[in-house]
Amino acid sequence: MDVFKNLPIRITVMGIMVVMLLLVIADSLMLFTAESVTGWRHVVAAVIIALAAVILIMTNIYLVRCLMRPLAELKQYLLSMADGNLNNRITLFGDNCVGQLYPLISTLQKNNAEIVSSIRTCTGDLHEQMRTLSDENGALAARTEQGAAAVVETAASMESSAPPSA
Repeated sequence: MDVFKNLPIRITVMGIMVVMLLLVIADSLMLFTAESVTGWRHVVAAVIIALAAVILIMTNIYLVRCLMRPLAELKQYLLSMADGNLNNRITLFGDNCVGQLYPLISTLQKNNAEIVSSIRTCTGDLHEQMRTLSDENGALAARTEQGAAAVVETAASMESSAPPSA
């Protein structure tokens, strides 16, 4: 059955234990009923087994709807966040144990988006400051080059105006 496909082993074992417990209860109840000659014992056992099977199936359906599907959605949402998509919005899912995780993960996503935005802002500011520093560095290099050229020119003029050594 497709309902049992994704259920953990613990849930299936729990269901089997419930069926076994109901069978033990049914057997103890049958000691107080008419003997098997009347056939009631088999009817009661069949009814109890059928009820146990229905309870097991309903429990499994409930667990799939309330645990497995929300966890699968949560997994897809977290994988999307891990891929860098911080714009998805998660839809809240009830107040059960899985539903209580949704607001926390939504807060995590919001905080991560704020951190990324802050990093982008700081990176932009840093890039602008680096550009300004580079421009100032270029201007300083040009002034240094002009100063060096002036020193060379002064040295050359001093050499040409100096009296020849004898």
